[in-house]
Amino acid sequence: MRVALSILAGALLVPSGACFGARGAAERASYFSTYMGEEVFENAGDRKIATGCFGTRTGIRGQANRCNLIEFLNYIRDEVTDGNLALKDDVAIGDRSVNQAKYQYFPNPWNPNPPTQIWTGRDWGQMGQLEGMTPVDRAKWITDMVDQANIKKMNVMFDIPSDRHPSYAEFVRRNPGWTVGSTRKGEGNVNGVPQMRPGNNIAWQNVQNRDTILYTGNVNYQRLEGIARPAGKPSWEAMVAAWPGYQQRVNNAINSATGLDQATKDRLTGWKDTCIKSYDIVVELRKMGLDEAVHTQPRTGNHQTFSQYWAGDIITTTYNSPTGYSWRIMDSVATIQAAVDSGRFANREAAEKAFFTAWGQYTAQDSVIDHQDVFQKWRNSAAAAASCS
Repeated sequence: MRVALSILAGALLVPSGACFGARGAAERASYFSTYMGEEVFENAGDRKIATGCFGTRTGIRGQANRCNLIEFLNYIRDEVTDGNLALKDDVAIGDRSVNQAKYQYFPNPWNPNPPTQIWTGRDWGQMGQLEGMTPVDRAKWITDMVDQANIKKMNVMFDIPSDRHPSYAEFVRRNPGWTVGSTRKGEGNVNGVPQMRPGNNIAWQNVQNRDTILYTGNVNYQRLEGIARPAGKPSWEAMVAAWPGYQQRVNNAINSATGLDQATKDRLTGWKDTCIKSYDIVVELRKMGLDEAVHTQPRTGNHQTFSQYWAGDIITTTYNSPTGYSWRIMDSVATIQAAVDSGRFANREAAEKAFFTAWGQYTAQDSVIDHQDVFQKWRNSAAAAASCS
């Protein structure tokens, strides 16, 4: 018989209320998707998510100063709990940081071999192409890129170039009122012209401290949802419980909106579907964590693997999730059969009885119960977010 492994719960590497790592990144994908979906509301007073975020993007229905992904992440980050990001504008999501997006780059040296294409900058790269992705690809891209965010410090040339230098025209454009002969130099005095390649004019330095929490830690609830909540797991759980209601408002508004052309409605619906796929990813990553914790000791937390309760070998197989993630899970049938084949038990019935006893002890751990509860809440939230109230 096949043993039903019913505890498809969350990762045990960190406390369940601390949304760090890939799970935290997937949660950000759901928050941002709801924020994007709220662009169905033309009246700013009808929007509830990150209403104070002032950005560089034009909204789906023409709203001014909406935030893109990295602007949104910077806005909702809890700097009180997780600390300030001294190089916030140098944090890259995908292929762009804020500084990369706003500067113009030139190749260095000026006649490289092979030739290097000049990039004019002032665009958001892959972040500006999110709407060209399917909902599941978009949810995965946001999850993966937020989880892999890194800091690359940009050192810009602030020395004044000669009028024969290829960057001179750009320098003059950046510094209106500058006159030939001026001796001003240095950041704060002039607006520099960076170069894409390392050299005299720009240098890239990977300066991320791996202990630094970039965008997968705590959120500022006041900024995210307009509700003042204290730090801690209860507040996080309250926000998770409330989020489907925010998404349901969006779903209802999209369904009932008048005057929307089909292309606009499709864009808004795409973000609704991205939110739902983001929920699916959160659930899958929580399943991955506990599945792996059955046979691999987590780095942190008071948790015992199944091997502490089961005397036989644990046989694993690869599980491929619907959204494309894969991990090793215990194969209960093969595990029991291996125990029988080893001669540890007189027959299969005795092996199954011992297995069920060990499994009951394993699942009685507080760590498993806690994460099973969190998993169930996220699964329920996913179903609620996909519906209309």
